[in-house]
Amino acid sequence: MFDQEKLLRKYTDNFILIDEFKEIDNCKYLSYNNIVTVVDKKLKINVSICNFIKYLQENFKSRIIYLETGEPDYKIIEYTSKKIFSEKCDLVIGLGGGSILDIVKASSMIENSIEAVDNFSGSKKKYKIRNVKTLAIPTTAGTGSEFTHTSVYKTKKNIKNWLWDELTFFDYVLYVPKLTLDLPIDISIASGIDAFDHLIESLISLKFKNQNRNLCNTGIDKIWHTLPQIEENKNNIQ
Repeated sequence: MFDQEKLLRKYTDNFILIDEFKEIDNCKYLSYNNIVTVVDKKLKINVSICNFIKYLQENFKSRIIYLETGEPDYKIIEYTSKKIFSEKCDLVIGLGGGSILDIVKASSMIENSIEAVDNFSGSKKKYKIRNVKTLAIPTTAGTGSEFTHTSVYKTKKNIKNWLWDELTFFDYVLYVPKLTLDLPIDISIASGIDAFDHLIESLISLKFKNQNRNLCNTGIDKIWHTLPQIEENKNNIQ
């Protein structure tokens, strides 16, 4: 078990970390009959991720929804929500970086398939219905979107806002570090810097909770000492 995993388990236990794809065969998070996986179309060029998608299709009969993603907006959330609920699935997997995970958190709320997502923008209206389970499989390690209940997106008026509700947390998180190995080096570095920034932001936040100090300091220390080595040995997942 990685040191980071031991530390994170002090805060939450709704995640599994695996080394090989076949380890998910008996994973309780995937014990559903109708699975849909939402993926960024750009990840089709990533060999490891393509192999993982194929594994999900062949072993779990997952259907795939490919999205053209950039910064999430109201259109893509409403479109994806309609697609998810037309598939009548019972588990939605978000496979990708922070944008895909934010889209899945919002799109898994059935209200966003039947009314304007902007009705819920900035928490001005609360969600009431949660019909499906959600599983995050991050392919980058920057935003930590898999553990928040916030989706950042652009409204119909092109204003950046958020969807924030207690019902939009992911039910499960599955970490597969090998999915990050084929990422372009600039994406890996940018993700590390993004994570570093978020840790510093947490420490100086007015809402900072002292019990999280050890988690933040450990993360900062790990990134500070390992990120400069990534160009020398990008295959070291420790």
